[in-house]
Amino acid sequence: MSFSFGSQEPGTESEIVSFCSNTYGVSFPIMAKIDVNGDAEHPVYKFLKSQKSGVLGLKRIKVRRRKQRKRKAETEEKGGGDRTDVD
Repeated sequence: MSFSFGSQEPGTESEIVSFCSNTYGVSFPIMAKIDVNGDAEHPVYKFLKSQKSGVLGLKRIKVRRRKQRKRKAETEEKGGGDRTDVD
């Protein structure tokens, strides 16, 4: 598996399930990590991306990085929040 989302969700599936149930009391099933870009991308994402291209016609999922999330949070704090980013 590639790191489609960097280190946003480190750990194995069982470690993630254990963390969520111990920390937040989660009891519902948690979906597995999957690739959304590249050679091993999940068929669902391959289909979705074939239906509509992104910015500049790209056929990949844009991964939001920490700096972008921080910038968005700062914008929302200043009252610019009702914005929806669609890639």
